[in-house]
Amino acid sequence: MDGDLTSSITSSGTVNTATEGTYTIVYSVSDADGNIASVSRTVIVSLDLPPTITLTGSATINLLVGDTYIEDGCVATDAVDGDITSSITTSGTVDTSIAGTYTVVYSVTDSSDNSASVLREVVVNTPPDTTAPSITLTGSSTINLTVGETFTDPGATARDDVDGNLTSSITTSGAISTSNAGTFTISYSVSDAAGNSASVQRTVIVSVATNSANCTISGQNIGGGQSQTVTLTSAISDITFTVNSSCQENLQEEVIGLPTGVTLNFSDNTAIISGTPTGQTGDYSYVVNWYSSTSSFTLGGTITVVASSTTSTSTNSSISFANGTCECPNAIVGDTAVIGGVTYTAVDNSTIAGEIANGNVNLCTTLVTDMSQLIKANSGFNFVLTHWDTSNVTN
Repeated sequence: MDGDLTSSITSSGTVNTATEGTYTIVYSVSDADGNIASVSRTVIVSLDLPPTITLTGSATINLLVGDTYIEDGCVATDAVDGDITSSITTSGTVDTSIAGTYTVVYSVTDSSDNSASVLREVVVNTPPDTTAPSITLTGSSTINLTVGETFTDPGATARDDVDGNLTSSITTSGAISTSNAGTFTISYSVSDAAGNSASVQRTVIVSVATNSANCTISGQNIGGGQSQTVTLTSAISDITFTVNSSCQENLQEEVIGLPTGVTLNFSDNTAIISGTPTGQTGDYSYVVNWYSSTSSFTLGGTITVVASSTTSTSTNSSISFANGTCECPNAIVGDTAVIGGVTYTAVDNSTIAGEIANGNVNLCTTLVTDMSQLIKANSGFNFVLTHWDTSNVTN
């Protein structure tokens, strides 16, 4: 009812700290109605109190596995004996090679056999995992197969310093098709619990099989042999290659190096090269490749295209062909001649570059002595120049 009565509290009793003994102090208070309450405190004055021991440094120390633990110690004093730090004993060990919480106890006793102790906690933590797992291919990093073979993945193994065996966590990417020749890559990847990852690759090379004794291709040319010489705009003699019946499965073919106007046609196990050269004169070394799931073959020859010296309609008869070379030692610069359906122009050092810049390489170059730097800046230049006469060129 009366509220806060703290200011009304009275005390009785005294404490003489100069003399050993037990002293009592009584605290009393009364409210407005005369109700009384009291409480007492006992104070013991003695010359035989326990010593005081205090840690040096923190009461809790945090380390990582592998760190070095340095003992900071503590100090102790006694009311009678003074500084008794040298009497402190410790118990408990700290092993920083193993994660865990360790306790070190410091104890001291004075000359009156009064004791005191204090504790320090040392927490050894596992360091964060920043090391990627190791992943190793099982078997070779490169596997060679032939078209049609079955690919069996040898797989890989993985291990982590913290998580242990991670082989079951490996994922793979990449597809292998042995139905066609090609180079394929399989990637094997794995991650540990901390998110560190590693990967390794395997290359699978699928190739056509080497020649089989049961699969052969014969080649002949109606005109004789696999190579021939033909006049520009005149049809070549058909070149024929025949494949025996054991090579029929999935057989494919390609040809490179034929002159413009000459093509390869393949049907009923027979490949025929035929047509009429309509481009440039020169030597055309062609190659025909066949390949299947069991075999591969390469055959070829040379088709030499020359200009006819009997079809000249030149305004100056001094332009003509000899052994595949256009010659004009007595021509005047600018003279032209139509040979084999192609117009050839006589040029000298001052006019050859202009003709080339205009895309004309059907030139008679007997009068040219300097051919330096002609096509230096023309990266797209790609013409057959076997008819050019370089007999007088000195540069």
